Amino acid sequence: MMRSVVRGLKAYQEPEAATEGLGGTYFFKSETGGKIAIMKPCDEEPMAPNNPKGFCGRKLGEPGLKPTVRVGEAASREVAAYLLDHKGVAGVPHTVMVRMAHPIFHYDSNTGVAIGEVDSVDDANREDLLAGDHGDSELPLKLGSLQSFVRHECDTTEMGPKLFNKKDIHRIGILDIRLFNTDRHSGNILVQKVLPDGGVFSIPAGGFRNQSAQYRLVPIDHGFALPEGLEP
Repeated sequence: MMRSVVRGLKAYQEPEAATEGLGGTYFFKSETGGKIAIMKPCDEEPMAPNNPKGFCGRKLGEPGLKPTVRVGEAASREVAAYLLDHKGVAGVPHTVMVRMAHPIFHYDSNTGVAIGEVDSVDDANREDLLAGDHGDSELPLKLGSLQSFVRHECDTTEMGPKLFNKKDIHRIGILDIRLFNTDRHSGNILVQKVLPDGGVFSIPAGGFRNQSAQYRLVPIDHGFALPEGLEP
């Protein structure tokens, strides 16, 4: 995934900023122009200093939008959700922690914040992705989560639950209980169409026991999982 992002940047496939959501989210493309990964910088999370959508006002490490998740720590929870979804049982997309610099990110010169100051993830577990040919090396590196982009039909707000595979619902529900996920809703479950001929939206490895199932559910957005405590 990371190599594909680098190749896309070298091929001048410019990333896109997402308009939805409360934090900074960026779609990076492969060298052929298809979306390949999603970057969420720590310092652009809701309430963080460099949030591009006006939801700012707190320092990194302070209680965030949800008081049990600190500002700047949602990205590490995205990675944790992937790691704790053992063998991909619930289908959490591949997620890693990276440091990146790119002009599309939101840099606020008034804050003077360099996201390298965040120490919630050990340096040994970070990967650096630089858009070398773009001359972005002078920009501060931002720490954040990089997640594989999941090609999908829609999210579950646009489709009736009768079409969903019950085992998918059970897998995601069990994952949310294990993670104490405090932010599961219909907008952060993606729907993939299952094609019998093994196309892009093919039956996942291991398959469904019920091979007549038409759709697969993919859980995303786990930044508010693993809270420091349970809110009353």
